[in-house]
Amino acid sequence: MAAWVLLAYLLGAIPFGLLLGFLIAGIDIRRHGSGNIGATNLGRVVGWKFFPLALLLDFAKGAIPVSAWLWRTGQLGSVFLSSDFPTPTALEPLPLHHLDFAALIGLAALSGHLWPIYLRFRGGKGVATGAGVVAVLMPMPTLLAVLVWLIVAWMTRYVSLSSLSAAGALVVGQILYTWPNCFAPGQRAATLLAITGAAIVLLRHRENIVRLWQGREAKIGQPASLAPQTSEAHAPGSRSAPGQTPTVGEKQS
Repeated sequence: MAAWVLLAYLLGAIPFGLLLGFLIAGIDIRRHGSGNIGATNLGRVVGWKFFPLALLLDFAKGAIPVSAWLWRTGQLGSVFLSSDFPTPTALEPLPLHHLDFAALIGLAALSGHLWPIYLRFRGGKGVATGAGVVAVLMPMPTLLAVLVWLIVAWMTRYVSLSSLSAAGALVVGQILYTWPNCFAPGQRAATLLAITGAAIVLLRHRENIVRLWQGREAKIGQPASLAPQTSEAHAPGSRSAPGQTPTVGEKQS
């Protein structure tokens, strides 16, 4: 079982946004825009037409390992049918309920994106990868979170505010959808994962919250060169002046 956790982490650690930046434009997106390796910064720096691809790849990093485990235990379909899961006939004795272990695998994939071994443990914010995990583990609460994300994004055009709102909606949706069994075996780990994920999203968006408060947060569709100035740290080696957002064409050492 440890192999599942390790493989999920290694898959989650693949920095697709960073790789796409190199492949498409030959640049390190950590040295541009917000300095983040995720789909949003890739869209701002390289072009928003590449945002869906990066988003899908990061989403898949979370969804694939969790789906693979549930498929192996023969319970993938049950997740989409009911909030009250029976104990499965597992392929081997398990010390954890199969859905609790699936949540652990999802947490490993999310941790890979947040702290990737390939990038010296400096990763992204985990929204897309976390969405992939919860879309498989708790599809109905995830639908609520996606709806909230779309509404907030449509109203404000802020990705960060949409992600924060969706994270909170996921926790509320998971508790309400599985009540009163939200902390029973089979739901306990999923509920705790939703709460933990929301806390991580909040912590990872600290600087975004400050920029939102100050009116300096970039909006959807706004390129990095036109985004409000940010003090967010860039990758080591960047020569940008404090508070200056480098453009794609800026020479880096």
